[in-house]
Amino acid sequence: MPIKFWLVFVLSVRRLTLFILLLTLSACNSNPLIVEISDCPAVGLVRYANSLTAFAPGVTPVAGEVSHKAVFSSLEVDCQDKGEGVRTFVDFTISAKAGPKLIAEQIDILYFVVVARDGDDLQSKRIYTTSVSLDSVDGRGEVRERLEFNIPTNRQADRYLYEVLIGFELSDAEARYNLES
Repeated sequence: MPIKFWLVFVLSVRRLTLFILLLTLSACNSNPLIVEISDCPAVGLVRYANSLTAFAPGVTPVAGEVSHKAVFSSLEVDCQDKGEGVRTFVDFTISAKAGPKLIAEQIDILYFVVVARDGDDLQSKRIYTTSVSLDSVDGRGEVRERLEFNIPTNRQADRYLYEVLIGFELSDAEARYNLES
């Protein structure tokens, strides 16, 4: 009698395991993730150049000597197939805040845009300057930027090899500060 009990028990466990496995597999059809395939190249911010902490001229870069800070936000990309290439539009916001050592109400901020192919093959790099007006009360300001450029590829498959990278053009001291903080 004990052998029959174990045999029934083992068969029941197998049936239960099979039922759970089938139930789990049937749930795979309802993936909650939505994947969109875009004609646009990948666009992103460079890790250690996605924020800027500028210091008063001629001082050691420490927290009390900050002239201003800036960050990127609201990064958006759109593109159009033009046959001879992909016309790419990149929009983003640069937000800035005055530090204790800032004496101006407007600051010029340098940033760069790199187009790379296959991750490390630099196709182009351009440096841009934008001016941010800071509010006299809270010392904050922002500017919306729109860039437009062409990625010269006419093959659909090649578009995914390109990426657009954006970052602040940093001095050596600013880059060291970003790496250490």
